[in-house]
Amino acid sequence: AVAGMAVALTRTPLLAVEAVEVRGVDGPVAEDVRDASGVRVGDPLVDADPEAVRARVEALPAVASAAVERAWPRRLVVRVAPEQPVVAAAAPQGVAVIGAGGRVLRRSAGPAWGLGLPVVRLEGDVLPEPGSRVTDELLGAVRVYEQAAGPFDRWLRRATLTADGSLRFDLPDGGILEFGPPEDVPAKLLAASTLLRGPVDRGCLAVVDVREPSRPIIRRVPGCDDVGSPTVVAATPSRR
Repeated sequence: AVAGMAVALTRTPLLAVEAVEVRGVDGPVAEDVRDASGVRVGDPLVDADPEAVRARVEALPAVASAAVERAWPRRLVVRVAPEQPVVAAAAPQGVAVIGAGGRVLRRSAGPAWGLGLPVVRLEGDVLPEPGSRVTDELLGAVRVYEQAAGPFDRWLRRATLTADGSLRFDLPDGGILEFGPPEDVPAKLLAASTLLRGPVDRGCLAVVDVREPSRPIIRRVPGCDDVGSPTVVAATPSRR
């Protein structure tokens, strides 16, 4: 009789779920979290398995991690750490927002620039689906952006990922940065930063080539005043 009463108490409306409270995200992502939790208002709170809810929520593309607890008597609390977007990958099919580590967070039908992220135009890749992992080539581009955080960001807002996996950046003041494959990334970023933020004359700039980071080259627009042969800047970029 006592056991039966105990079971009955767990099913009383006084211990039914009144709300699934989501913390850490809001808007559509919070609604996705509530849906993924599998817990509905009116369910017995005792039946809400925190580990099962956590696993379902963490399967969402926009969620990096989650923690779930029962807040007696009537609330389920889901704390979410969202995935952080790094770049927007643009292709004829639309735009995909890519998070750290190369996970596709969501697709967007709007313009890539409206997302406030660096944009990588894809020449050879099919746009990946939400929740999937990007190709190795696109993952290389994501890692370049992860390492380029800081004041140098503004130089790398527009990029093209070619079919052979090479990166090319459209510089904001004109010209392009030939980066090549996403290899030797720290050395290439150092070489590019030395040229673009240092004392090198950027007048009539056409190409900054750091594909060989120990031998960066500047090429200028043909016909520009005072243009000579391509400039090999230094054997080793300065670390200033």
